[in-house]
Amino acid sequence: MKTYDSLLTAIEFSEGQLSLLLAVCDDRQRRAALIASCERDLAPQIRAYRLSLDCYEPSLKGAIYQVWKQDDYLQQGGRAVLTLEITEPLLEQNQEQDDTGRDRFFGYLQWTREGLREFRFPIVIWMPSLFLEVLSRRAPDFWSWRKGVFRFL
Repeated sequence: MKTYDSLLTAIEFSEGQLSLLLAVCDDRQRRAALIASCERDLAPQIRAYRLSLDCYEPSLKGAIYQVWKQDDYLQQGGRAVLTLEITEPLLEQNQEQDDTGRDRFFGYLQWTREGLREFRFPIVIWMPSLFLEVLSRRAPDFWSWRKGVFRFL
C-alpha cells in the first residue's frame, strides 16, 4: 500500500523535529487497524504513544505535554511518534452551543501552533475526510505547518 508506506517513511524521516502528519480514513475500524499496524511496524526503533484529548479543554499541546512530562524517554529526545485519533465529541457539531469542544480544539490548534515546536517528533492526527476539510478552514496557520496529508480511501 503506497500511502501506508509513505506515512511510515514520513514518520521515520521526522527524527528530531516536529512533523505534523494528517492521516485521513473515513472507516473507523480501518483507521484503528492502520494505527495499530503503524505502531507494530515502527517498533522497536520508534516508540508509539497515543494521545487523548480532554473533552472540556481539547488542546493538542496539552495532550502532548501530559504524555511528555510523564516519560523520561520522550524528555530525552528518544525516537517516538505520537498519534491522535479524532473521535466524538469533536466529530459532532452542536449547533445550539456557540462554544463547542470542536470550536475550542480549532482555536487551540490555531493559537498554540508555535508552542508545538518544543516537541521534536512526528505527530499523526487521524481523522475522517470531512474533518480535514473543516480543519483546513478553521485552523489555517496550523494547516500551513502540515508535513503531509495521507489519504486512506
